[in-house]
Amino acid sequence: MPLAVDGFGEAVVSVPETADGPVPVVVAVHGNYNRPDTLCDAWRPVFRGAFLLCPRGVPRHDSPSLADQRYTFETTTALGEEIDRGLAALRARFGARVDGGPAVYAGFSLGAIMGVFVTAHSASTFPRVVLVEGGTDRYVPDVLDGFAKGGGRRVLFVCAQPDCATDAPFTIARLEAAGVKAECVIGPPIGHRYDGAIADTIRGALPWLLEGDARFRSTL
Repeated sequence: MPLAVDGFGEAVVSVPETADGPVPVVVAVHGNYNRPDTLCDAWRPVFRGAFLLCPRGVPRHDSPSLADQRYTFETTTALGEEIDRGLAALRARFGARVDGGPAVYAGFSLGAIMGVFVTAHSASTFPRVVLVEGGTDRYVPDVLDGFAKGGGRRVLFVCAQPDCATDAPFTIARLEAAGVKAECVIGPPIGHRYDGAIADTIRGALPWLLEGDARFRSTL
């Protein structure tokens, strides 16, 4: 369903059908030249039992057509602000149904790359992070330090292409040395994708990502 966001384009929200008490939130950020609705559709079965908030970003002027508008995110600062306002809009719309505790950040491609920096500045909001096909080479020392000291707990890399999988072990070692648990799961070699078998791969790794957070029981 669409969700009006102050100062930004409409986000897309997947609302869980049933829940006992407040429901935790997953913020799902698409890649360059993608759409929030298609990402939400693909990841709804992955994060079932949670509110799935998919920010829109800004239009790409080289989109295939008005009926198939594509989007991007221009800066990490703008993305962070869009997420903050999206979360505020979600809470205003659904009230006590939205759990006020930490959320999960899940990003694909550009959403994963920018997500490294966004979550480093808001680790207490997003202590658990899923980065699909991006971000494995972005944990430079000050960014890693910000995430670790800010409350970052777990980072899950999901890769289907060789470069992603090659960079991950070095970054995982650095995250672990900083006190952040990290893991990489390798999906089938189907290319730069977030749906289908890659979505299934994310789903299979959720018990590790969400271990210790009982709020997400209905998501598993």
